[in-house]
Amino acid sequence: MFIYVFAEIMGILLGATGASVFIYEKVLVPVLGNYPGSLAYALLYVLFCWSIVHILYKKGIYVKI
Repeated sequence: MFIYVFAEIMGILLGATGASVFIYEKVLVPVLGNYPGSLAYALLYVLFCWSIVHILYKKGIYVKI
């Protein structure tokens, strides 16, 4: 359950700061194009969220909501 809340908060923060637009339009689209850039952004987002939760799991930290 924590990963869903974490992903939503990260989405709000990335959107509010403009970081998501910067990463997508300035980094991924010039390198990969529109559709592959969109796929890469989604995969990077999921990988980032998963890695945070995986680190917490390995350390035995469980967040109950």
